[in-house]
Amino acid sequence: MRPLSSESVVHSIHSVIRVQRLLGAALLILSVNLGAQPWTPDQDDLVLEVLPKILFSTSQSETTRETTLSRKNTPADPGKAAAQAAELIALGREYSDPRYFGKAQAAIQSWWNLDHPPVEILLLRATLKQHHHQYSDAIKDLKKLTRSAPKHSQAWLTLSTIQMVQGDYLAAKQSCSALARSASSGLSTLCYGQLMALTGRAEEGYELIKLFLTPQRDSPLTHRKKSAKDLIHQQWLHTLLAEISLRQGKNERAAVHFRVALSMPRRDPYLLRVYSEFLLLEGEANKTISLLKNETQDDALLLQLALAAKQTQNNLLLKQYRRDFSARLKAANLRGDTLHQREHALFLLEIENDQPAALTLAENNWKLQKEPADARLLLAAAIRNGDEGIARQVIQWQTQNSLQDVQLQAMLSRAGGLEF
Repeated sequence: MRPLSSESVVHSIHSVIRVQRLLGAALLILSVNLGAQPWTPDQDDLVLEVLPKILFSTSQSETTRETTLSRKNTPADPGKAAAQAAELIALGREYSDPRYFGKAQAAIQSWWNLDHPPVEILLLRATLKQHHHQYSDAIKDLKKLTRSAPKHSQAWLTLSTIQMVQGDYLAAKQSCSALARSASSGLSTLCYGQLMALTGRAEEGYELIKLFLTPQRDSPLTHRKKSAKDLIHQQWLHTLLAEISLRQGKNERAAVHFRVALSMPRRDPYLLRVYSEFLLLEGEANKTISLLKNETQDDALLLQLALAAKQTQNNLLLKQYRRDFSARLKAANLRGDTLHQREHALFLLEIENDQPAALTLAENNWKLQKEPADARLLLAAAIRNGDEGIARQVIQWQTQNSLQDVQLQAMLSRAGGLEF
């Protein structure tokens, strides 16, 4: 689950650059496929990768947002440093690019180890820890922040999001209540709506969140008249409503929300991932490949392409995506990155057919986060390994929280109950 930030606005950037031979060679050196032989393109104009123009632009007419990234010196003022870090985090989310998160941390590094940094730094430090799945440390920072600034709505919103990701719904409810006392009724209503959708009141949560939708039109002109902030907000709402609908088994309703979200000009990586999962669920793997074939820079979307290639029995594509995703995992391990335990476990389970390793990793992931997708993954791995004890843990958790998820129920039905 991704929080909707009430403070940062992600602007859509549509233009891309053609990477020339010299730049391509440099990129190959930096991101070499471990274990593979170096390859030199034989054409000067061959496009090796499509990157955001923001990384290499030199135009004097660039937006403030792009200019911010080109600054060489970290601001000494905490307010300016926080603004720069927030902008970089927004870009990291937009492009699913970890480099931006590293730059964001560098921007506030002067205050990173302080016990009591300025409030705006503390929030961003918690946000970055959340991104790195350091949930306990992020929660400590957010609780420290809310003690010093009890009406800080973004802190309560981020805290509730982490608590929901961890499956700590009682704590999330308390954060939603605190949000209701500190912010507009809108934010608290959204908070309660998400919580209800995860705790046995999915339709009520759906209806609450639906209240925030604005009338939609299919015309691109209509979208262009909206502000970037409005579009992001509406796209996020439709994605959330589609996910709730899917868990209820209301796939046609989910498809409508996905269609509206995808009609908006911004190509959000999270939206693309959950929609591609929906397409695979519907047996539309070819559509997944068409949708994501130019999105391979995102690890989670690359995995969806591998799953789609497997579903279509396209062995050539499967070999390519399997090799590429394996290289990403090796690179992540070298830098100590464990952000993608869910994706890694799913890759081992469905692509590598390494059931024991998949179960171990799914268990480790479950210790960190307990979203519905994590529950489905752990249950699938437990069933494949014939581990009734772990399977029962997932079912007990689902029952305890009254989670409505037709996919979990279908997995149990296909497995014939828990009689392994």
